Amino acid sequence: MNADVVILAGGNSSRMSLNLPKFLINIAGKSMISHIIEQYNVLKFKNIYVVTPPKYSHESVLSYVNVIAQPIANGNANALLLVLPYLKSTYTIVQYADMPLITSEDIINLMSNRQSDAVFVACVLPDNLLSKSYGRVFLDDKNNFDKLIEYRDLTIEQRSNNLFNTGFYMFKTDILRQYLNEVPYHPGVKERYITDILEILKNNNKSIKVIISNNYENFHGVNNKEELAMAENIMKNRLNFNDLKCKCI
Repeated sequence: MNADVVILAGGNSSRMSLNLPKFLINIAGKSMISHIIEQYNVLKFKNIYVVTPPKYSHESVLSYVNVIAQPIANGNANALLLVLPYLKSTYTIVQYADMPLITSEDIINLMSNRQSDAVFVACVLPDNLLSKSYGRVFLDDKNNFDKLIEYRDLTIEQRSNNLFNTGFYMFKTDILRQYLNEVPYHPGVKERYITDILEILKNNNKSIKVIISNNYENFHGVNNKEELAMAENIMKNRLNFNDLKCKCI
């Protein structure tokens, strides 16, 4: 695959009362990040980068990937900037480490949209989960990307929009080199966000493809104990199904 992979692993597990970062939490016997890396290995990606706080940069689960330490937790855009000098491929896939249910099919689908300068997955929230604090994706009347609004900035009316940003992206690497440094710094939270690059690209007439998915199972993040239990059950069911399929062959 002519793409590098960047997995952002800076999140902590404070809402789960666990004394370790989210990417090391076990799901069905393996760390979240191990499940993710396996899907890229299936497709034979050669350059996988994981950005993590320095204290976790030598974890054994990261032995077979390139690890970039982020000394200051100043946002995922800054984390991506740290990796930028090392990127070698025409395209760069970016995802968060708390999305352990991503599959190789999802990755292939993302890669099939290489004609765009940027592509990302927006997923439909089930009606009973509209209160989830995900950023929402808005499309124009031609179903093209219009804007992305973080949950905290949404009006009550906008929160009824059921299309959320999964945080699963692919960019032309040259586009990142040209525009990533323009992502603004938010002094209130002392961070820079990858999501802001989408507006920058739109304002510069770059092509942005939004892939709409109805598969919430694959794209929900693990941010609390309830979501952790959900991911555990889904992963166990997948593994049991695959074991059964192997035995039947």
